[in-house]
Amino acid sequence: MNPKKAMRVVLVDAAARAEPVRRRLDAAGFNFRVSVEDELPAGDDVIALGVGPRSSQVGETALLRLPRLALLSATSAGIDHIDVGAVQARGIPLTYAVDYCTNEVAEHTVALMLSLLRSVTQLNSDVHQGRWKIGLPAPRRVAGTVLGIWGFGRIGQAVARTAIALEMQVIVHARSSYRAAIQALGAEPATWTQLLTTSDVLSIHVPLSPSTRNAIGVEELTSMRADAYLINVSRGGIINESALTASLSEGHLAGVALDVTEIEPLPTDSVLLRTPRLILTPHAAWYSTAAAVRPYEQFADNIIAVLTGNSPRGLQSRSTARL
Repeated sequence: MNPKKAMRVVLVDAAARAEPVRRRLDAAGFNFRVSVEDELPAGDDVIALGVGPRSSQVGETALLRLPRLALLSATSAGIDHIDVGAVQARGIPLTYAVDYCTNEVAEHTVALMLSLLRSVTQLNSDVHQGRWKIGLPAPRRVAGTVLGIWGFGRIGQAVARTAIALEMQVIVHARSSYRAAIQALGAEPATWTQLLTTSDVLSIHVPLSPSTRNAIGVEELTSMRADAYLINVSRGGIINESALTASLSEGHLAGVALDVTEIEPLPTDSVLLRTPRLILTPHAAWYSTAAAVRPYEQFADNIIAVLTGNSPRGLQSRSTARL
């Protein structure tokens, strides 16, 4: 393929920044048109496609409309919006954004955890409503609290390091290949049952996949302690939201914090907005001014790598292993 031929680079991502992509490609001598679009494109002039987590599902039909596509990139850490098998069948390199918001998501997780344990949101609401008292749930001591982490990639490890610095007891359920890393950080490996029944706070750090969708349902929520907290900054769909709202409404669980939901943005009539003891943030855990630019710089670098015969960063291989 002639890299000098005018071709299109398209971003389908509500948070997309075209300028970092254009700037990096221009500096490398690639004269491509870079655009941000609302829908998946079509045409034999599209050489690279970057898709955000809220874009349309990218599968075989979309790929057939892009006969000269040389790179498909998720401009996010998750690739649940992409049919990996269809991409592999076409032989198109697939990448994801690597380590661009690890600190941000870990910090947001810890902020939510501390808010839950110390009842910050509830206390703030009480004061604004004229109640100057410590109600329920009462603030808890963070040191000594058991934090359960499901998944032990970069973000899970970053959360564990901070929790251990706060003198929390950290238990982790993850693939057996992480056992040494878990123990090296001073955490303890846990079975699925131990994670659910022992955690004071359970924090989710796994991708959305067929094996993790609705993995936290009625049975799992019932297994958790009634005074436990649950946090999800990973992907909506991992927690069964109907089971969650029922559990909270019935008084089971001390509280929940979600940065992600199955439908985003949340509809104004969503039952989640009326559910007690539930903190909601708008899929903001990833955000900082620096993180807002990194995925698009990485996308441009990967285009350059593919077109110059080098290996792109975050090259995704298909995995069916359960975390």
